[in-house]
Amino acid sequence: MNGFHWHPPPWIPYGGRRPPLPAPLAEPLEATSLAATIGRPDHRVFEDINLACGRGTLTWLQGANGAGKTTLLKVLAGLLKPAAGHVSLFGYPPFRSAHRMAYLPQRSMIDWTYPISAKALVLSGRYVHHGWFSRPGTTERSEAGRIMERLGLSGLGSRRISQLSGGQQQRLLIARAISQRADLFLLDEPDNHLDIEARAELWRCIDDLRKAGKTILAAVHEGGEGTIRPDKVMILECGRLAERRHPGRIHD
Repeated sequence: MNGFHWHPPPWIPYGGRRPPLPAPLAEPLEATSLAATIGRPDHRVFEDINLACGRGTLTWLQGANGAGKTTLLKVLAGLLKPAAGHVSLFGYPPFRSAHRMAYLPQRSMIDWTYPISAKALVLSGRYVHHGWFSRPGTTERSEAGRIMERLGLSGLGSRRISQLSGGQQQRLLIARAISQRADLFLLDEPDNHLDIEARAELWRCIDDLRKAGKTILAAVHEGGEGTIRPDKVMILECGRLAERRHPGRIHD
C-alpha cells in the first residue's frame, strides 16, 4: 500500500442516506470561541479557542501534560460538550459528520483485556459504515490486512490485543482509524510508546494521508529534527491556543 485513496461518502446504514456533503467553502475543522470546563462550571480548562484546519494539512497540537490537549480533541470530536463556542466539521456539527471523522484516543483509554483479535479491532473501524446485521466483506478484510502490513503488524491479525506490546497496540489503533476511511483524523499522541523506527514509519503513513487530501490534527510532544514537517503547530498553554511561527519536524 503506497498511499491512500479517496472514497465516496458512505451510506448511513441506519438512516438510508448518505451524510451531507461538505458545505461550500467550509474547512474540515473549525472551532470558534471554544471553551471547556471540568468539574466546577467556573473551572475552565481552556477558553476562547479559535482553530481552523484546511484540507490536506497536518497540524500539531502541543502543550505540557495537563494543558488540556485531550479535552480539546474530545470537544472537537463531539465527545464532550463545550461550555461555550462552536465546532464545525465540514460545515456541520460533529454528530452530523461522524462518518468523516476518526478519533484516536490515547492507548491508556482502551480496555486491552477485551477478548478481540488484532484484525477484528482494525475491522471495527468499518462498522460505522454498516447496518446492524452487515459485516465487513472480503475487500475490506484484504484492505485491513494491507493497512496492518504497512504499519508493521502483518502476522499479528489472529492474536488477542492483550498479547501485543504497547507499541503494537498503538499502531493497531492507527490502523483502525485508517480503516474507517475518514477524511479528518483527530489523533491523541499517536506516536506514544513507539520506538524510533516505528515512529518514523507512522509519520510517513500520516504524511501519505495528508498527500491524499486528508486532514490531520495530532496532539504530540515537542518535535525534534527529522523529515516530517507539519503545516502548522498550535501551542495550548494556560488555557489559550497560539500558533508557533516556525514549525519544527518530527523525529525520523
